[in-house]
Amino acid sequence: MGEIPRQEEPEQEKMEGNMLDILLIRIPSKEEKQRVSYLEAHANDESFKANHSFPDMLGKEKEVYNILREKLNDKLLIDLGGGKSSLERVLENNKGIQLKGYLNVDKFPSNFNLDKKTPQGFNFEEESINGKTKTYVEAGMLDFLQYIENHSIEAIALNGIDWEVIGSIEYHEELAKEIKRVLSPGGIVFGYDSIAINDLLQDDDFEIKSESTGINIGAILEKRERK
Repeated sequence: MGEIPRQEEPEQEKMEGNMLDILLIRIPSKEEKQRVSYLEAHANDESFKANHSFPDMLGKEKEVYNILREKLNDKLLIDLGGGKSSLERVLENNKGIQLKGYLNVDKFPSNFNLDKKTPQGFNFEEESINGKTKTYVEAGMLDFLQYIENHSIEAIALNGIDWEVIGSIEYHEELAKEIKRVLSPGGIVFGYDSIAINDLLQDDDFEIKSESTGINIGAILEKRERK
């Protein structure tokens, strides 16, 4: 009896942009797409380059670090409007905070070397360092968030998105609503000098974990788990 030929196991297909393939699964309605398109076109975006780390801006470095270490470890962080992010460098320098992944969403492609495209049409670049995935996506904040499922994100950063960056109050209001929609119960949003953060400070569905009301308004907010 001849030897039964050994079947080779099929090779796993390598997916480019795996993190984005998992995240961008929501299909917005036609009306939602039109609204986002209108808001993005009237956002009056300008490039913003942060000069300070988030902990420095709050003036509560130890308190902020301890909260972020607890809330960000082994989480995917979406940095909305991150640009050439000082936040990314701060997190890399604080070894006590170990992210599962970092995703920077920004409208300005000159900040990145983008060589791939998602099915939704976003240019992006993705790299993996020591098992941690870093992704940079060229997209408006609302345009990106509309493709994310409800209650599916655990951590969002929003730094410096104020009147000087986006002049439309409607855009900021919609951004706050979208952040609330995509955050999971127990998830956090944090940042400084951001109108959407200020809106969420007034929302009973969020618990204030840390807050600064000085020159640079900032906060860490946790979405409450509702029964």
